[in-house]
Amino acid sequence: MERNEINLMYKLFRELYEIITIKDSVNGVAVTAHNTEYAIPKIKNIIDVLKEISTKESDDSYDTLVEIKIRYNSIYPPKGGFNEFYVWSDDYAIRKMINEKFGKIKREINHLLDAID
Repeated sequence: MERNEINLMYKLFRELYEIITIKDSVNGVAVTAHNTEYAIPKIKNIIDVLKEISTKESDDSYDTLVEIKIRYNSIYPPKGGFNEFYVWSDDYAIRKMINEKFGKIKREINHLLDAID
């Protein structure tokens, strides 16, 4: 995987983390992320690992990327886990915007991780 793809993955996981840790408001409207307890520490760990490998000079990151893929996939057990994640807000437009952004980030992450065999 190219350095720019690792940097993109790092950026996407940071954005994902920001969404799953929402417990405040967006534009003054209350927003809460639900069913994130299982995913938060795993995503945080992935961010830390990506940060570390993005600063290394060597391109010997294949094994680490495979491990990241395994960790990410582990937050999607058959029932529960990240499969049940959603963001709630009484404001439909904000709820839709955040959940669509969440879906887009997940698709981009999956696309990058699918390239790792």
